[in-house]
Amino acid sequence: MMIAIPAMGSLGFADRAAEHFGRCASYVLMNEEGELVRVLENESVHGGGFGFPAEFLKRHGVDVLICKGLGPRALELCSHLNIKVYVLDGDLVSDLFVKWQKGPRVTATLDNVCEEHRK
Repeated sequence: MMIAIPAMGSLGFADRAAEHFGRCASYVLMNEEGELVRVLENESVHGGGFGFPAEFLKRHGVDVLICKGLGPRALELCSHLNIKVYVLDGDLVSDLFVKWQKGPRVTATLDNVCEEHRK
């Protein structure tokens, strides 16, 4: 299982977790034991590249996304691509992973996506 957490920089687990899924500097990829696999620079359309963030992550084998927030279209695309999405809060990437690991896991739904993207 490959897990991704959006980050504000390229420090990995010690980095600040990004507030929003697509608008981040990088994605920290890890396995379910919490072992760092790699840090990917955001090369999706929001990072100056091409393709949607969910498509970018799927190309890198991501099965699970843990984030602080995302919009309804991003959630629907993740669902279509079979990426499970969990919405948790924390300051650092490591905080989000530990909360996901220990539970309870808050599955992302259309009811808990970012307010500003519901309009």
